[in-house]
Amino acid sequence: SGANTNEASSLTTFEQAKDLWHSIRDCLRLVKEFDLPTIAMISGTCFGGGCLLACACDLRMASDDAMFAIPIARLGLVLDDYTMSFVVDCIGPANTKRLIMTGESISSAEAQRLGLVHQVLPLSQLRATTMEMANRMASNDAFSLTVTKKSVNRIAGCAALAPEVNDVEVTTAFISESFQSRVNKKRSLS
Repeated sequence: SGANTNEASSLTTFEQAKDLWHSIRDCLRLVKEFDLPTIAMISGTCFGGGCLLACACDLRMASDDAMFAIPIARLGLVLDDYTMSFVVDCIGPANTKRLIMTGESISSAEAQRLGLVHQVLPLSQLRATTMEMANRMASNDAFSLTVTKKSVNRIAGCAALAPEVNDVEVTTAFISESFQSRVNKKRSLS
């Protein structure tokens, strides 16, 4: 699942919003830039920050019941270019626009078709297959894995982007009237 929108809707100052966003952004950045390969093992709901975390990983394995969405446009939020690049790297610019601008949720089968997920499995096989993949990678040379990961990230352009590029816009969205009213409306419908 993703971020706690109720917590985010209680923010009132730019500094509070900045602290929240930076903690989210920095965690995602640490996963993306971690030296060794990372694998997301996904079952159930993978929305918002959860989907971004999965995109920050090198590989994504999902159960056949998984659902994916990044509904920030419905909430009036935005992402910085660096974090957005994780999604673009996985599914390309056109599919990123569709996923984020519509806020729609997609099945694991659709996520695999788009390239968001590498493999879809029955839930009963997810853990074993993911661990098998992890063990296969772990049996390889760590230096080779690290250099390969850094090289691919540079070629893909992720390493060239700075997470601070549009930091003010992202932080401002958390305390915007639009976000507050959309979360409150969502809360009242629950």
